[in-house]
Amino acid sequence: MKSHIRSIELIYFYIFDLKWVTEDDIRDICNQIGVGGDIKQLAFSEHKANGKSRGVVNIEFTNQESCKKAKLRLEQA
Repeated sequence: MKSHIRSIELIYFYIFDLKWVTEDDIRDICNQIGVGGDIKQLAFSEHKANGKSRGVVNIEFTNQESCKKAKLRLEQA
């Protein structure tokens, strides 16, 4: 998953410049590293006019440790 990732807070980050990825793809990766259950919110940004993805997903976790693990793993994807 080649993309750009920036941290906003220690429990929240977003991934942008996604070409094609689903919520299940993100959750599967997080489940593989044992942090899927710590996802508090996962939201894709969409264009209001047509409902298509902007290629951005916001991910919020319940704790800092899970957020850091997921960020490190998703940077490698």
